[in-house]
Amino acid sequence: MKRQKGSINLLDLLLVLAITGLLFGVALPSYQFNVERQQQTAELNRLRGVLQQARLIANLLGQEVFLCPAASSNNCSSAAISEDLLLLTSDGQPLRFYPGSGRVIAFPSHDLSFRPLPRRGAGGTLLPCTGFKYNQPKAITFSVTGRLRINSDPPASLQNLCPS
Repeated sequence: MKRQKGSINLLDLLLVLAITGLLFGVALPSYQFNVERQQQTAELNRLRGVLQQARLIANLLGQEVFLCPAASSNNCSSAAISEDLLLLTSDGQPLRFYPGSGRVIAFPSHDLSFRPLPRRGAGGTLLPCTGFKYNQPKAITFSVTGRLRINSDPPASLQNLCPS
């Protein structure tokens, strides 16, 4: 039998499928790792901006402000996890609402307070629940003086709050 020019036989098709399957088997887990790491980095950067802005607002107003999980754009939630954040004055007036990015954030057992410098606020750790299948969880921790750092070993109490 003569082979027609430009035709594909079954052996060619099986060879292409085998190579494609091998590439997907190697490349897909690496791609998922990179996607999860990028989501984690983006959420940590968003939280860093929120915390820096809260500290700046406390200094500009000259009064203590609180960051809490938001139930709505003007009420705090008592839940330990939330997508949205709310910045309040000490008398409960909402200053700024930070809508979530689709991922929940695990909160410590207390609201986070920021006081104008040189006074100290209440430090704490926030853990974005970005999924920990391929990457280790990372949290953002701020000290009582307002210093921010990425924490590669967040408390287990916060990790347990994140949905699976």
